[in-house]
Amino acid sequence: QRWLMLARRLRVTTGARAVSTLARLPGLDGELAVESMVYSNAGARAPWVVCFHSSGLGARQWAAGPQLAPGANWIAVNFCGYAGSSPWPREQRAPSLADQASLACAAIDHVVPDRARLFVLGHSYGGSIALASCAR
Repeated sequence: QRWLMLARRLRVTTGARAVSTLARLPGLDGELAVESMVYSNAGARAPWVVCFHSSGLGARQWAAGPQLAPGANWIAVNFCGYAGSSPWPREQRAPSLADQASLACAAIDHVVPDRARLFVLGHSYGGSIALASCAR
């Protein structure tokens, strides 16, 4: 709740751009689009903050983040079925945490430069995805 109060007090960042990545998972037919909201105005040498949203919200949950740490670049990944990310194919098995983590890692690899310093944030369900992503 403290985060929501801070977000309400701050002006929402408008410098975000949506980036879409196509990812393929083993045992799944076709590719899935994974959308990320990227706030990258801090420069190439700045660290990256990677954010994973809760199940009830999308990547815009983290929109005020760049104002809290303006010296970092931010990426917030939309999970399957949120915003511009593909819905999970109904005819396939149910998605696992490992599936969501793989898709999130594909989006991160597409945007974040190699060897960049990363900080990972996750809220609720996003915290589980964050841990699964870090384990990869």
